Amino acid sequence: MKFFKRLKYFAVGFSLGILFVYFLFKDRDFKWDWLPGNRVSNFILDHPIKIDESRLGEIIDKEDFSRSVYNAIIEGEVDFSNSKTKSELKTYIIENELDKLHILVSFTDSISKIIQFNNNIFFNENSIESNLINLNIDSTNFFKRINEKEIKLSKTFKCQLSEVEIKTEEFLNSFNSLKITWELSKPYKRPHPYFIGTIYINKKNYHILFEEGMDRIRIKKIGLFDQPLENNSIVKNLFINSCVKKY
Repeated sequence: MKFFKRLKYFAVGFSLGILFVYFLFKDRDFKWDWLPGNRVSNFILDHPIKIDESRLGEIIDKEDFSRSVYNAIIEGEVDFSNSKTKSELKTYIIENELDKLHILVSFTDSISKIIQFNNNIFFNENSIESNLINLNIDSTNFFKRINEKEIKLSKTFKCQLSEVEIKTEEFLNSFNSLKITWELSKPYKRPHPYFIGTIYINKKNYHILFEEGMDRIRIKKIGLFDQPLENNSIVKNLFINSCVKKY
């Protein structure tokens, strides 16, 4: 078979393959990890995003600000032509609709630092060091990520649900109302980040502990909210796998 004829068949097959992949994944939130822009975005999302504590305190609606920043990283495109990527500390510009994020990334230290978001300038890009705190992901994007994974209930958790007289369906229906206590959670712990928060079910508040894996969420413990989570003994008890009723 002549070369140009083989090339023609290859082009037709390749085009059909692209169309097949497009129609298969067009309705999904799907990013090709090997593309340079997506690799940058995924690295930022997988590691702490830092922000100047004093400047964050000036923002009135921190949840809305966090949602806008994370939307830019998740849905936006990296503008490599205007980014600064030659030095060890790299400054990327990420644009999403009307939002523009300038973010300093240290691949060595595995952290990122927000320099500027739209017209809000947080600090210069000369150093990764400053009075920094984590910018935690907003509730909308957090639960969007969590809900894409399978939820598994541990034996201890099922036992405790029975003790506090909560049905599994009641818990699952209320799960997205969970309020994460970020100060006590470890969202970047490897291999399994864990989260501690409170949930309101049947007119009562409860403590919840769960782990996040690659494909599933493991709900580990539930306890009645009879003391603030700041009490270290309460937090420690969440990691003790015990229950009166055994399965």
